Amino acid sequence: MLTMDTALYKLLAEYGFEPDMVMGHSLGEYAALIAAGVMPFAHALEAAAARGAEMTRVSVEDNGWMAAVMAPLSVIEETLKEVDGYVVAANINSYNQCVVGGASKAVEQAIQRFEKKGYRAVRIPVSHAFHTRIVAPASKPLRKVLDRLSISSPRIPLVANVTGELYPTGVEEIKDILERQIASPVQWVKGLETMHREGVRCFVEVGPKRALKGFVDDVLGDQPGVWSLLTNHPKTGELESFNQALCGLYAAGYGAVEHIAGSERRVEPAPVVVHDVRSSSGNDEGKCTYATVNRRFQ
Repeated sequence: MLTMDTALYKLLAEYGFEPDMVMGHSLGEYAALIAAGVMPFAHALEAAAARGAEMTRVSVEDNGWMAAVMAPLSVIEETLKEVDGYVVAANINSYNQCVVGGASKAVEQAIQRFEKKGYRAVRIPVSHAFHTRIVAPASKPLRKVLDRLSISSPRIPLVANVTGELYPTGVEEIKDILERQIASPVQWVKGLETMHREGVRCFVEVGPKRALKGFVDDVLGDQPGVWSLLTNHPKTGELESFNQALCGLYAAGYGAVEHIAGSERRVEPAPVVVHDVRSSSGNDEGKCTYATVNRRFQ
C-alpha cells in the first residue's frame, strides 16, 4: 500500500505536480512522511512494516473489534457513551462516518445500538482494534525502530493524525507523534479543517478507491472553491481515473503549461493546488493527503 501511494505520488510529479502540504490516514501517514521529506522511502517502508508487525504481535485476552458507522458524529459520540465497556471513535473520518473500535463485546453492543437507532454499522474484519489502547503495547517497540532510522524535519507542512494539527519540526517530537499514532484516534476531520485553514482548496486522493474524496466532500463540500479528485479507482480503471485526475487539475487551472512557438518558449504559471493520498473501504488504513505547487507541464 505504501509503495502504491508513493508510486502514484511520483507519477503525479512526472506531470508537473509537487506537494505543498501533506496528510496521511493511518498507514498512509508514512506516505505523507515521504512526500514531506521526513523519511526516505526505504526507511518509511521499514517503519511501516515494523508498525504492522508489532501490532500483529500484540496478544491480549481480547484483541478487540472495529466497525464502520454511517451516522452523524454527534449521534456516534452520544451512542458510544451509552455502551457498557471500552469503545471509542478510532477513525473520525467525516461528519457522517466513523470507525469505532474497542473491546469486542462493547463494539458488538455499539453496533446493535446504532442499528436500533436506524443507522448502518458494519463490523470490519481486522486482527485487532487499531488506533485504540488495545494495540498500545506496539508503540514502544516501534519507537526503537524509529530511533535507528533517518528522520528529518518536514520540508513542507505535514498534518498529524494524532492532533489534526501541523506536525512539529523537531525530530524527537516527530518520533513521539509516530509512537502515539498507533493507539490514538485518527483525527481526519480536524486534519481536513486544518488543511483548509492553511489554504488547501483542491484535494486529490492518491491511491486506490475513493473514501478520502468522499470525506473531503462531506467535511468541506460546502466551502467555496474546494475541489476533490481521485487518481486510482478500480471500477473506473487505473489509466482512466488517473487521466481524469490530471484533466481535473488542469481544468481547474493547476500546474504550469509550456507553450512552444517556433524557437520561443513561454511558461504560464497557475495557482497553488493541494492533493490527497489514498483510502480503502471501511477501515481507512493507509491514506495520505497532499498539496501541489506549480511545475512545468511537458
